[in-house]
This record gives sequence, C-alpha cells and structure tokens, in this order.
Amino acid sequence: MDETFPVGGLVSMRRLGAALTAQRASRDLSITALARESGGWWAPDELLDVEKGAVALCDREIVAICRLYGLAGRELLPADTAELILDRSGSYDLTDASGVEPHGYVDLVLCRVAALARIVGFAPGARERDLGVLAESLTLSVEESAERLDQIVVSSYAEVDRQVEALASRMVVPAIGVLVAETAAGSVLIVERRTSATHGSTQFPAAAPLRRYAAAVFAV
Repeated sequence: MDETFPVGGLVSMRRLGAALTAQRASRDLSITALARESGGWWAPDELLDVEKGAVALCDREIVAICRLYGLAGRELLPADTAELILDRSGSYDLTDASGVEPHGYVDLVLCRVAALARIVGFAPGARERDLGVLAESLTLSVEESAERLDQIVVSSYAEVDRQVEALASRMVVPAIGVLVAETAAGSVLIVERRTSATHGSTQFPAAAPLRRYAAAVFAV
C-alpha cells in the first residue's frame, strides 16, 4: 500500500469553523472580543480565517481554539448511531503535479475507514448507504467499494492495526464528526445519524486525542 500521499488528520477544518462560528454567536461575542480573550495569541483576522475553514490547524491549535470558543465536549459516537457521510461543502485537489491521482490513494482511504470503524465500533461494509458514500467519494461502484473494503480488512490486517495505533494520538472533535479523508467529491466523515439526539458532556473535552475517547479500544 502506497503511504506517500497524506490523507491528513481527523478534524474537518470547514466543519470545525462552522461549529466555532455557531458557538461564538451563541455567546454573543465578536471576533475582536475573542481575540482579546486569547491574550494576543490569535488576531481577529486569524480567527475569521479559522471560522471560514480556510486554514489548517495543528492538533495543539485545535485544542486551544476549542477552549477559546468554549465549544461543548461530548463522547465519541455510539456505534449503533454511526454512519458515513459525504460533506460536499468543499473539495480537495488530490492530483499530483502530473494531474494524476496518487497511486494507492483509494486503498489508503479504505484502510482508514477500516481502522476508524474498528475504533468507533461499527461496520461500514454492512450497510449499503455507507458503501454508497465510499463508492461516490472514491469513484467506485458500490460492489467495488464493498469488495475492496473486504480485501483491506482481510489482507491488510496488520496495516489496519498500524493505522489504529497511528490515529490514536491524533486530535478529534466528536461534536463535528470524525474525518476519514478529503476527496475530490468532498469530505468523508463518520458522524452520528440525524435521528440521534446529540448531548453535551462535561466528562469529555471538546477536543482531545482519539485515544481519550475510546480508551477501551486501546487498553492493554
């Protein structure tokens, strides 16, 4: 499996920006007021760019910005309410300098799907809707997406294990979903079904390493 193409972290900057904007509005705060609260760490223009989803934040900055805005914490998605979606609010240029999609990208995305599904505890290959999301985002048929996901799970078990460990230390913001990958069609995310009630929790921070939310998976 070609690992030269980075799929990225677990936080969609566009979705995070939208959540921060809504949180600021709920507190009736201006960008300037928040910049002052940051003690000069963030300038108003920088915060505006964050809210637009126009900048990539490192994991440490994601934690800091969630604290600054007072974003509510919550637990990771319950397995029985998790599903894949394709967020079309933006797209990502996957082509390299030659205009060709990097070799192995599809398998890398599917490996991340398998790893994250194991952590969250749901089976994306069991529901046609989830397979349809993968098919559309990766330009495959539903049958191809199911077959290739099964192949990854069976033949690349060690690689999925490695991805689970690698993703454990990456930052996640459960309130906005877990980013699987940015694709040319949009962002593939694991989210909670809209029919599920979303509850805040004081037991969990708004942003923390994935390991913090799924401790049982990584317990030795």
